[in-house]
Amino acid sequence: MMTTKPTEVSLRRRGERGAALVTSLLVAMLLLAAGGALIASAGMTAANAVDATSEAQAYYAADAGLQAALNVLRRNVPSDPAGTDADFHRLACGTADPCTNAGYNLALWLDYDGDTVEISSNPSLGYRVEVYDPSRPRTATLGAAYQPRYLVVRSTGRELQKGATKVLEMMVDRFQFSYDAPAPLVLRESEDGTNHVSIDPGPGAPNSYSGTDASNPLVTKPAVGVGQTLYNGNSDLVIATTAMAGEVLTGGVMPVGTAAMPWPDIVSDAETTAAAVASMREFASSTACPPNNQALSGYTFIDGDCSLGPQNSGSGFMVITGTLSTSGNFNFYGLVFVLGEGRIVRGGGGGGVIEGGVLAANFTGDGSGGFGPVVFETSGGGNSTIRYNSLAIENALAAFGPKALGIVEK
Repeated sequence: MMTTKPTEVSLRRRGERGAALVTSLLVAMLLLAAGGALIASAGMTAANAVDATSEAQAYYAADAGLQAALNVLRRNVPSDPAGTDADFHRLACGTADPCTNAGYNLALWLDYDGDTVEISSNPSLGYRVEVYDPSRPRTATLGAAYQPRYLVVRSTGRELQKGATKVLEMMVDRFQFSYDAPAPLVLRESEDGTNHVSIDPGPGAPNSYSGTDASNPLVTKPAVGVGQTLYNGNSDLVIATTAMAGEVLTGGVMPVGTAAMPWPDIVSDAETTAAAVASMREFASSTACPPNNQALSGYTFIDGDCSLGPQNSGSGFMVITGTLSTSGNFNFYGLVFVLGEGRIVRGGGGGGVIEGGVLAANFTGDGSGGFGPVVFETSGGGNSTIRYNSLAIENALAAFGPKALGIVEK
């Protein structure tokens, strides 16, 4: 048997010397790399967790800025110094008249420390808001009398330790709902197919109905708007034209409910009107007829009949579900909605003026029975006036406060 000498084996394996060391080093390097990756991953996870927390805090800070701005828009926060009304012009301009639409930070109402309203010091959170008119370029000039219909509130939330920021934008409508008055006096047509509007101008001096805008005399609308559906050989248009032939009309009696002049949305159908009245009732702090020595202002909702005299004169938005009776020199600047009984009676002498718009519609319950006939009487002496005023209508609609239309993250 042939055997291999030790020296021969050693000679053959001489080239393998150090292989185990190299293998060990490779394995160690792999383990080191894996361990390093694990440590790095753990560190990144921790850092990401911290960053995610900072970003979440910045987001909630931005949301807090929007809520603070809404409180200002709803006039729940007094200005500092006192005396500045939070109307849409002031919200976009501050005290500047006119101003550039660059974005106002509401500093008259919010407590800034530098350029940030601080929420907390630990964690260090704050926000900054700016308000501008989205319908105009950011370099445009907003005139002293200009009231935007819409505003954008931009809130930047800040987590100051890590430097995280979030931006939220909110679109705000100046009005809770719109009313595009086709005329200063609108009497909704009955849908029962039997009864027409009842109009009694009374024996007094001629009353005046003017569609010329008191805020912009270049605009003239019809003075009186009624339906023109023909049934039982007559129509509201014919009745109103005949009954008001002796009155002073600027703009005339015109048909409403046509393709060219549709009924206002709120009286498009009786169920819509009933739902709107129910919604408006929820805004009311009281539904009682005010005492005869209380001047009307802001928003007034009256469930049932109500008689108003000279000392009730005022402004704002009035909704009444029963019969509205006025006497003497009762003057009102704004909107009057007589929705329910749909009956308006003016008595006594004097020369009361309603400037803005009047809308009457008759319905019962949830409106499923459709509209019934409206009654409009001016049987007193003297002479009353109903005049269109677009600014009075805008101010009346603003009595409900603004409505947030939506929020987006930028």
